[in-house]
Formats: sequence, structure tokens, C-alpha cells
Amino acid sequence: MISANNFKTGDILDDYADFRFVECVFCKCQYIHDFELCTLFYDPNDLERSFSTLFGCDEDKNYPLPCRKCKRTEWDFTDIDNDERENVLKGEWGWAI
Repeated sequence: MISANNFKTGDILDDYADFRFVECVFCKCQYIHDFELCTLFYDPNDLERSFSTLFGCDEDKNYPLPCRKCKRTEWDFTDIDNDERENVLKGEWGWAI
């Protein structure tokens, strides 16, 4: 797991957030996920593009936007391991480490 310690949204709840780098399980496209507030930040150039990753027990787990890279509409994400730190630094979200 790699924390996004320099990531800030400007929201008053940033102090309670647990921002982590995550990647698409299919293509490794990177995103930032707030594990406390269950929010995925979709676009490194537009932090307003985010959505909830919290689903009810009877809801299908379908995100409102496709993966940015592979364009799959049914996709998921996972934490990025520490050994991938260099890839994150070189990626679109590198400024947030």
C-alpha cells in the first residue's frame, strides 16, 4: 500500500481521509482512493471527477465511469504495492506521494 500523503482536495474532511494509490485490476491505470470516505478520485487533472465506492448489500458493484485507460465499464481496483513506488512517482498522480 502506498499512501498519498501530499494529496489534498481542499475539503474540511481531508484531515480524516486515508488517501491511497490504487490501480485498475485489468490495466494498472492509477487512481487515488480515500478509504475512509469511500471516494475514488478519477482524474489527476480534475479532482472534481470523483465518485463513491460504497455500495449497498443488494447493489451491483458498478462504478459510474469506465476505467480511464482500458475503458472497461465493469472494472475494479486494488492497492498498489510499495515495490511499485517508482511507477507511481512517474505516473500522472506522482505529485501526490
